[in-house]
Amino acid sequence: DTEARITLLLEELPGASDAELSKRVSTIAHQAFDLKHGPMLYAHVLRYREDAQLFVMVFHHISMDAWSSGVLINEVSEAYNALLNHREPRLPELSVQYADYAAWQREWINGAQQQQQLGYWKQQLAGAPDQLGIPTDKPRPAVQTYAGAYSTRMLSPQLLARLQELAQDNDTTLFMTMLAAFNVLLSVQARQDDIVIGTPIAGRRHDGLQNLIGVFINMLPMRVDLADKPAFTQLLQQVRTTALAAYSNEDLPFEMLVEELQPTRDMSHAPIFQVIFDIQTPPKNRELFEGLYQSAFDSDLADVKVDLTLTGLVLEEGLRLRLDYNTDLFETSTIERMLASFEELLNNVVD
Repeated sequence: DTEARITLLLEELPGASDAELSKRVSTIAHQAFDLKHGPMLYAHVLRYREDAQLFVMVFHHISMDAWSSGVLINEVSEAYNALLNHREPRLPELSVQYADYAAWQREWINGAQQQQQLGYWKQQLAGAPDQLGIPTDKPRPAVQTYAGAYSTRMLSPQLLARLQELAQDNDTTLFMTMLAAFNVLLSVQARQDDIVIGTPIAGRRHDGLQNLIGVFINMLPMRVDLADKPAFTQLLQQVRTTALAAYSNEDLPFEMLVEELQPTRDMSHAPIFQVIFDIQTPPKNRELFEGLYQSAFDSDLADVKVDLTLTGLVLEEGLRLRLDYNTDLFETSTIERMLASFEELLNNVVD
């Protein structure tokens, strides 16, 4: 039973520009972690004006996932507000700890349901291509790299509303509709009918996990077949069926699936899929820290675990597409053309 002690570092950066702050955030984010001794979290306050500071927390993915970061921010703000008002923090009671979840997962892995889910995934991915053949601007390095950047494109609220209406009319979700369209785009660009895309799942469907900090996220491979050139509504139903089946088999850790499938070992790209897709609906801005005006700082950090990661952010002002890409494979101009093509495709879909 060791207690993790986190040091909050205050740095004075008077008059720093957004570019200078972004560079400092990047440097902080790339500090190495001591996985044996910890801590698994760095916390900094960068004060760049007398009345303005940037609060930066960097955590290792071994300790928490993106959902957990939201839980952590909420609890830090509650502790801050309590201190400000001379009261005890009102934090939710936890019915389980992460160790309980780890014990449950270990027990599950040795049970019959694990074999059942493994059987599903083996059947679902049998004969799947090792690699998605999207043309790259640069030769693929022999060993996968993680240098990255991202580009964004804002889709209008009118297009978002029409996509949501299309999803509702076909008894699907916005995620399924966008995933179907993304499959079409990738199929055209890769000249490939058999597509496998990874998508993250929160992994918190058991009681008591909503307010727990830890790593629950899992990756689900979504395989779609476009060989018969289906109409979009037909493709949408195929994606719906595929997604619902994947959700029913979401407990098998992706790392275990890779180990069991033993795909052709190639150090130049990620196994099973090289493209990730996700839809997120960020919580609406609210005052977390009493008495402080707050806004998110958009740094230039990119998420490049694979070749491409497309994230759709559902906002009041529309649908913000963010495409993270490996800069050792793609030029910025190619990524911006891909986003423009996707917007055009989505307009065609709703038309």
